[in-house]
Amino acid sequence: MRIRPELVALTGVVSVLLLTSCASTTSATPATTNLHASWAGAYPSVREMVKNSDAMVIGTVGEVEHTTVDQGIPYTDYDFEVKNWVKGTPSGDTITVHQTGGPLPDGTIGVIEDDPLLVPGEHLVLFLNEYAPGKYFIAGGPTGRMQEEDGQVGAMPESIATDGLPADTDAFVKRVKAIESGSGK
Repeated sequence: MRIRPELVALTGVVSVLLLTSCASTTSATPATTNLHASWAGAYPSVREMVKNSDAMVIGTVGEVEHTTVDQGIPYTDYDFEVKNWVKGTPSGDTITVHQTGGPLPDGTIGVIEDDPLLVPGEHLVLFLNEYAPGKYFIAGGPTGRMQEEDGQVGAMPESIATDGLPADTDAFVKRVKAIESGSGK
């Protein structure tokens, strides 16, 4: 059997193309720079979170709207699609959530060590404070955000507000509304 040189060359080109396409689908994860923060308010209970926030919403993290670095500190603004305004005056179906952390000029990602960056697609319960119309920051960092999935609410691992946290989303919403109205414990 005679090996044809053009088939060997074609096989080599196809192999290189396949390897190149495999390599291009993998991406390196940028290095992380740990940032340290001291939270202005510590809210050890759901009651404290309700009393010290302007709003509580349930919804989904959207896309990154904007990133910036101010005096060496990175910030990321996310679109947040609100499914339910539990507390506060609704300012739209989509709001901006401002979080400390994000890309730094050296190519690393700055992250507060106990407050991981929001992830587009995450379903969350957020306790928020408004700093401009339709623009909010999360009250108490990791304590002011809770994961919401399949009708269940769970505190972030870094949260200090774990007392009185019902697992059922509907029960949690009822408790927040009762605290807000003054009838809840």
